[in-house]
Amino acid sequence: MITRDTTGIVSLTHSIQGMDTVTSGKVITNGGIVGTRRPKGAPWQVLVGRYPVSDWTLQLENTDLVRRAFKKEAIKDLVLTLDGVTPAWPE
Repeated sequence: MITRDTTGIVSLTHSIQGMDTVTSGKVITNGGIVGTRRPKGAPWQVLVGRYPVSDWTLQLENTDLVRRAFKKEAIKDLVLTLDGVTPAWPE
């Protein structure tokens, strides 16, 4: 169920063309936030360490409440932030 502070995210999928696709399990935001360093973000651990440049798909709950939130523009932004380490510069 979606509320001002919690939203169900059914899955987050990461697809690398010509390679593989990984899909996480369901997570529930806390205060509108979910992350791999937070307890409720544990299902997203399967995405840690993957090459970030590729296709990402975020699937929210398919409920009347979520559809109404988009229709009324109550959901203004969806932000996916990625963090990584660049490889060493070649010598």
